Amino acid sequence: MALTEQSPALDTQTVSDCILFERKDRQQGTTGLDLMNLVYLCHSWYLGIYGSPLINEGVEAWANGPGIPSVYHRFMAQSYLPIRIDGWIDPRTTPGLITGNQLTLIDSVLDTYENFDSWSLSAIAHRPGSPWVQIRIIYGIGEIITNE
Repeated sequence: MALTEQSPALDTQTVSDCILFERKDRQQGTTGLDLMNLVYLCHSWYLGIYGSPLINEGVEAWANGPGIPSVYHRFMAQSYLPIRIDGWIDPRTTPGLITGNQLTLIDSVLDTYENFDSWSLSAIAHRPGSPWVQIRIIYGIGEIITNE
C-alpha cells in the first residue's frame, strides 16, 4: 500500500536541477546520461512509495532505455560530460517549489545509487521484466511507460 502525497507532480526541470545541485554538493559530476537515469529512478521510487508521479512529464520507452524528452533535449548534448551549473538558481532553496517528501526521496535515491556509474544506472532499467522492457515488448519503441 502506497503512502499518500497530495503534492502535484513537479516540472521535470525542477527535479533535474535538484539532482544536479545535490550531486554538486556531494562533489559528484553528473552527465546527461546519469541525469536521465536518476530522474527516472526518482520518479519510479516516488510512484512506488506515494502512488503518484514525481514529474509532470511522460517517460517513453526509447530504444536504449527510458527516455524523458525534456531531459534529453536539455542535457544530452553533454551526454558523457559533466553538466556545469555555475550561475544557476538552486530550486531546493526556492520556498514552496518542492515539498520535504519530494526532496527527501530525491536524496534517498541519490544515497542509494551514489556509487553507480552511468552504465550501472542504465542496467537497472534494462532488467528483464522492468517497465521499460515490458512496454518495448508489448507496444514497441516510443510508447509512454504508464505510471501504473
